[in-house]
Amino acid sequence: MNFAVIGYPIEHSLSPKMHQAALDKIFPDSSYIRLSIAPENLKIGVESLRNLNFRGFNVTIPHKTSIMEFLDEIDSDAQEIGAVNTVVNVSGKLIGFNTDHLGFLHGLGDFLIENRDVTMLGAGGAARAVYHAFKKNRARRITIGVRNLNRAKNFDSAEIFQFEDPEFVERLATTDLIVNTTPLGMNPNVDSMPPIDIEKMNREAFVYDLIYTPELTKFLQESQKRGHRIANGVPMLVGQGAEAFRLWTGKIPDIDSMLDALLNQLRCKN
Repeated sequence: MNFAVIGYPIEHSLSPKMHQAALDKIFPDSSYIRLSIAPENLKIGVESLRNLNFRGFNVTIPHKTSIMEFLDEIDSDAQEIGAVNTVVNVSGKLIGFNTDHLGFLHGLGDFLIENRDVTMLGAGGAARAVYHAFKKNRARRITIGVRNLNRAKNFDSAEIFQFEDPEFVERLATTDLIVNTTPLGMNPNVDSMPPIDIEKMNREAFVYDLIYTPELTKFLQESQKRGHRIANGVPMLVGQGAEAFRLWTGKIPDIDSMLDALLNQLRCKN
């Protein structure tokens, strides 16, 4: 069986070694590769993967939304999120899924969203899967903080505020979970942080940053100093990959081997 990840550029992707580690445990004759496909070549690239009988492939920037028109069927979660990150080839029929929301839940461990007040920082592309997880798992109240209200669209069940709004600051003091979905703090801009006052956050809140390079953003470091339970984006990346593997193969992968392969790559980058 053959698998791939497509994007443009694609050299940075950590998926091949992570998935290959899982494949080696169950399907040692299978391979997972990177494929660089420019946006203007996406349609022919998708058709090539279909015709070459790739069992499945992952989709990353900039194709997560644009690929949807070239697939035969879209799963309901992917439709609601508005993006596809996993494609399964079922006898030539290409079905699109989004496993990011399940990866996000994986990163929460035993923390349950149901009946909790949750807060999201940012409303860009990464925020859609988090928001979907909030809705699907029946969060009591969803609050979103943004810089520009005009860019925060299609979050119908959330209350959206600018970061400096006094009511948003009040929400930070009572929320149970704070998730940074912005790129603020990602390498190489490791000194940047979401524009909120950490001292205003509920001390009991779980603080989750989707960034995984660096391992601990400044936001997570400062939160940890205050005693917050924290998580970075590594469990989410592994979790979404594990669900993609299950969709492709019908098998549960060895998550520990996927995690080890991912962490080894991140250590080499650092």
